Amino acid sequence: MKLKGASPVIAILLIIVIAVGVSIMLYLWTTGKIGEAPSYEGREMIKVEGGSVLEVGGYTIITVYVRNIGDITAKVNGAYLVNGVSSIPLNIVYSTSSPPIWGGDVYNVSKEAGEVVLVKSGCIFYEDFRDGYNSGDWVTISTLESWQGESGSKNIDPTHGLVLTISRSGISGTEKYGLRLKNPLNIPEGEFIAEYKTIKLSGISDNYLAEVYFSQYATTGNPHSLSQFVATYINGWYPPIIYSTATMEKRDKNGYDWDKKIAHYQSCGCWEARFSKSDDKVYIYYNGSYSGYLYWFSDGMYENPYIYLDVGIWSGESGAYSVAIPYVKVYRSLYVNVTGLESGWVVMIVDDEGNVVAEKTSSGDYVLFHRDNDSLGSFPLAGYHIIIVVSSEVFGEGEGAGLVIEPGEVKAVRVAYNGRLSPGSYLIRVVTEEGVEAVYKFTIRS
Repeated sequence: MKLKGASPVIAILLIIVIAVGVSIMLYLWTTGKIGEAPSYEGREMIKVEGGSVLEVGGYTIITVYVRNIGDITAKVNGAYLVNGVSSIPLNIVYSTSSPPIWGGDVYNVSKEAGEVVLVKSGCIFYEDFRDGYNSGDWVTISTLESWQGESGSKNIDPTHGLVLTISRSGISGTEKYGLRLKNPLNIPEGEFIAEYKTIKLSGISDNYLAEVYFSQYATTGNPHSLSQFVATYINGWYPPIIYSTATMEKRDKNGYDWDKKIAHYQSCGCWEARFSKSDDKVYIYYNGSYSGYLYWFSDGMYENPYIYLDVGIWSGESGAYSVAIPYVKVYRSLYVNVTGLESGWVVMIVDDEGNVVAEKTSSGDYVLFHRDNDSLGSFPLAGYHIIIVVSSEVFGEGEGAGLVIEPGEVKAVRVAYNGRLSPGSYLIRVVTEEGVEAVYKFTIRS
């Protein structure tokens, strides 16, 4: 059989195809495309790993813990309550995750974190002696002379806190014994509040004192010898003028001494000293009532004060006497400031049982809670949370919005139903920006 060659037309077409193919291969080789791994787009996947339900005020707060099981960042922007065939969009909730709350705290809403984040702490110094104390933060002050049979001791009591005892057999001289902060506090703004309690443990019929001093100057002797001080104390018994009297006293920058007697026959008292450099005044409160102010101090009193805690005994008195100081709290303000808000957002301070302690609706980008005016109680607010119910049903509105969950990460997604849910079974459907969903089932029991 005789073979025939390709026709001239087909041959020309084959040559053209081969030339084009070679050109393409040459282009890919010169641009580095040959040898590249094929492009791969990751998958967005989420799942819910548990949840909880809490009734807070007029809301039902549902928290679900969402894990990103994909390999790209997921961005949650909404959640829905499913009951039968109905699907209700839920309001977004932001919450603090690190109590306690202090006066002077500043919080900000982080949309990406899905939390209310502490950006400035109000706590300057806190010592609860009932739980012990760090001895490295304090130094001993004493005017006692062992050769005269004088001695002092420090002990910790779970009820009374720091117990200071002074003992002597003689009656010569006024003596002091106690603790002073090793380093001064650093408060550049010069505005702060100090709370503490003083207790006389040896009755009120003898001439001894339970004292707290503030001064920018340091001594390991008698703080009453300092060139400036603010002092609050329960005095001794000194007829016919003083009978275990709560007293406030100062020595100002001009060397002028002044004191005011607040209440007689006192065995213990709660003190609050509000230091204000801008006013150059220290406002004193005793057992919740305003007692007056002390003034005319150098800036150091407000910016870098030492704290002194002591037991004192007057000249002419002998024996063993004890006083106690359960705690010392120093914080920046009476206010708690929550920022990063939008108008119409509901801001609540809630205890660990879901009881609303205070609630406000924002009219701007922040709200302030006042310790006294909003009946918050005593700082620190241990176990309390700030909960914000947003007037929006998606995380993804506005710049920086959306709850971001990185691959492998778990985050709490909190949402609110406006009202109380009836007994029954429900689903929470969590939705990402790309439309990926995960579901959590829960039951409300009667």
